[in-house]
Amino acid sequence: MAETAAQASTPKVTHKPLKLAFMSSLIGMGGTLLVSPLQHPFDVIKVNWQTNPFMKHELAVGKMIMQTKGFKGLYSGYLTNCTKQIFKSSYRYPLISGLPRFYSNLLGANYEKNKYLMKLMTSFTVTFVEAGLITPFERLQVFIMTSQSNKQNYSEFYKTIKSNWRQELFKGYTPFFTKQIVAWTSLLMSDTFYKNQVRKVFKIPEDQPITGMKLFLCTVLVTATTILVAMPFDNIKTFLQKNSTEMRPDGNVKKELGKIRIKDAVKRIYARGGVTGFFVGWRLKMCTYFITSSLAVTLIEWLDTLNKQAYENKK
Repeated sequence: MAETAAQASTPKVTHKPLKLAFMSSLIGMGGTLLVSPLQHPFDVIKVNWQTNPFMKHELAVGKMIMQTKGFKGLYSGYLTNCTKQIFKSSYRYPLISGLPRFYSNLLGANYEKNKYLMKLMTSFTVTFVEAGLITPFERLQVFIMTSQSNKQNYSEFYKTIKSNWRQELFKGYTPFFTKQIVAWTSLLMSDTFYKNQVRKVFKIPEDQPITGMKLFLCTVLVTATTILVAMPFDNIKTFLQKNSTEMRPDGNVKKELGKIRIKDAVKRIYARGGVTGFFVGWRLKMCTYFITSSLAVTLIEWLDTLNKQAYENKK
C-alpha cells in the first residue's frame, strides 16, 4: 500500500515544448546522417530516370550512371544532398511535432476536435519555410546528379546561375512548393487518419503510443499515400531543375537550349511517357521515402504524446 501511494504521489516526467523541439531536432539530424549514405544512390538513380524516362528500369539507369561517371556517379551531389537533408531535419521535426498543439493552444481550440485543421495549418507553415530555404539546395543537387560528368560541376553550376542567379537558383520553385504542400498535407493528414483507424481497430487509448507492427502498418500506408499524390510534382520539379546536358534515347548527349516553363515540362513529360511518365521512379522514391517516413511517423507518435503532457502541464 505504501509503495502504491508512493508511486501515485510521484509526478509524471514532462518536458517543456522548447526542450522537445531541441530533442526532436537532434534525433532527426542524427537519423538523417545515418541513413543518407544508403538513401543517396537510390535518389541519384530516381532523378536520372526521371530525366531519362526512355530507360526501361532502375538497373538500366544505374548501369548508365556507372558507364558515364563510374561508381562515384551514384554519389553525385552527395555533399549537397546530405547538407540539405540535415538542415531540413533540424527544423522540420520540431515543427511537425510541436506546431499542431502550439496552434491549438494559441487559438484556444480543442486539439482532439480540431486535429485535422491543426495539421493542415502545420503543413502550410512547414511548406512556406521549406520552399524558400531548400529550393536552391534542390536546384544544385539535381543539377549535379543529372550532369554527364564528375568534373567541374560546381564551376559549371556557377556559370549557369551567375548571369541571373535569383531566377536560376529558384528554378523549379513553383512545382517544389506545390509538391511540398501536397506531400506535407498528405503525410500529416494520412498519419492522423491511419493512426486514428489503428487506435479504433486495436482499441488503443489516446494516452498510449502506437508501437510495433501497428506503427509499421501506419508507416507503410502513410508512405504509399504520400508517394501517390506527390510523385507527379516531383517529376515536374526534377525536369525543370535538371542539368541542361542530357542523354537522348539514341545514346547521344544533347544540350538543352532555351528556357523551360512548367507547362513545357508537363507537355514533354506526358509526350515521353503518358500519364505513367509522371510516376517514373516511384519504386525508388518509395524505398527512400519509406526510410524518411519511418522516422517521421515514429517521431510524430512519440513526440505527440510528450507534447500533450507538456501542454497539459502548462495548464
